[in-house]
Amino acid sequence: ARIGLDPAVSDAWPVLLGTAVRAETVMACLDDGWSLAQLTACYPELTELDLLACRACDADHLCGPWHPPPPTPVPEPP
Repeated sequence: ARIGLDPAVSDAWPVLLGTAVRAETVMACLDDGWSLAQLTACYPELTELDLLACRACDADHLCGPWHPPPPTPVPEPP
């Protein structure tokens, strides 16, 4: 996996693992028309596979903040 949650970087935003770069940041740059060359100049640790992973994450609507589901209520014993 290239994208995941890293509490050392962000508690809620998916990041490119091993970096401090949020997937949402990459997608915002791409949406603003940045080229691969511009992205790698700004974030030299990124690879083309990282950018593809961000695109896949965005296509699945997973680049935004992660909110854990509410806890499942425990039923009362009969």
